[in-house]
Amino acid sequence: MTMPCRLLLAAIAACLPFRRRRRRAGSRRRSRPPRQRDRMRASARSGRRQDAGPDHPRRRGGRIKEIHAGTVDREPYRKAASSFAWVGIPDGTCMPGLIDAHTHLTMQFSKNSYSDKFRLNPADHAIRGTVYARRTLLAGFAAVRNLGDDDNASLALRNAINAGLVPGPRIFSAGKFVGTTGGHADPTNGFRWDLQGDPDPKDGIINSPADAWKAVRQHYKDGADLIKIMPSGGVLDEGSSSENPQMTLEEIEAVVAAAHDYGFTVAAHAHGAEAIRRAVLGGVDSMSTAPSWTMPT
Repeated sequence: MTMPCRLLLAAIAACLPFRRRRRRAGSRRRSRPPRQRDRMRASARSGRRQDAGPDHPRRRGGRIKEIHAGTVDREPYRKAASSFAWVGIPDGTCMPGLIDAHTHLTMQFSKNSYSDKFRLNPADHAIRGTVYARRTLLAGFAAVRNLGDDDNASLALRNAINAGLVPGPRIFSAGKFVGTTGGHADPTNGFRWDLQGDPDPKDGIINSPADAWKAVRQHYKDGADLIKIMPSGGVLDEGSSSENPQMTLEEIEAVVAAAHDYGFTVAAHAHGAEAIRRAVLGGVDSMSTAPSWTMPT
């Protein structure tokens, strides 16, 4: 683990008290992977603290339950393993990890983005995503909502982070985008005819309520955490309009109904006013992109 990563994790850990559990007689200490062990045995003192309350947070069952004043007491941990690291940051500010609700960690747009579609494999996107995930973590983001990719690479990245194989924030991934043929989610937009093929619900492309149900079920099978739909065009595709509605209200309602049956929430990308209206009427849980402020009556 690099020093910047260790420092960030240590700063986050400073916001949480450590409780030493007593082991029962004859019980054996459970071993943990080295990376996870390093994360657990790190703490820090900072001169300032930035949080939602005036005091020190206490965790129970993986969630913050109470807030109390004070700092971590070193004395109970004097005899801890040598890998336990204390980092003093008297002039720093300790704050809870930030949350970014709209990211695409396995996608980095550049002048080569379009031609990269014909050169890069899903494994390339996943490996490059480890770089972007680490940058995001070091920027202070402890969790992100990854709203779509073309090849489910973000699911592999999420799994690698959860397994402690690479550093990164906690990821809630939508997997592949869901949209219609020729729409903002169609990964073959702009291809010459013999390369376009006919993307289907397995690729996130739907053209009916029945397709919508199949696409959601495929996401459930793939292991996605939520659903991202594209009711309108966008500025980063080969379509002629970034605002035209591209999903019917019935298709959106079908996606939402299926998603809620399977425990998913639904986020929507919608630039045009009519697409936003349909997304709202269709029952989506959040609007991730909605720049049009003039709604039809």
